[in-house]
Amino acid sequence: MMDLKEVVTRLNRFAPLHLAENWDNVGLLVEPSQPHSVTSILLTNDLTEKVAQEAVDKEVNMVISYHPPIFAPLKRLTSSKFKERIIVKMIENRIAVYSPHTAFDAVKNGVNDWLASGLGNARVEPLQYSKASSPGASQYKLVTRVLTNQEPDGAIRLQDSLRGLGGVERIEWETITRLEGIPCKRLW
Repeated sequence: MMDLKEVVTRLNRFAPLHLAENWDNVGLLVEPSQPHSVTSILLTNDLTEKVAQEAVDKEVNMVISYHPPIFAPLKRLTSSKFKERIIVKMIENRIAVYSPHTAFDAVKNGVNDWLASGLGNARVEPLQYSKASSPGASQYKLVTRVLTNQEPDGAIRLQDSLRGLGGVERIEWETITRLEGIPCKRLW
């Protein structure tokens, strides 16, 4: 059992909220009145009505929802909209809600690094650190070194796929192929 404030402190220590994008809504979004002890936490990608009901049924004290269930400002809490129903259910059942979203993306060894690892041995570094100056203005850099006998055509196809991603403004690409008895060759 741990006090809610201590859980939040530890989450913020792992991924400081200042790493989140300006447009994002991260941190403790629903805080039950004190004292609030946390004995069980439900983790989810999205806090849907079904997940909210699961949290109630399992009697958890806290939900960590990767995507923030409160994003646009709420003007009222009624039962007419699903987002409002979710928040009302959390409040009625004294369930804290925390969302790390882009703070977890940006932290070293966070979501972005995990996603980039799907491309193989990669070194990832941001072109722009922390917060974007405006929504959608973030730039990311992916440098991957392919140290296998991969065909150059495969690397070119991967590069073309990355160019097709929405919002990607710039790609720097370097592939090094090692062939037996032949020194490394750089392919552009």
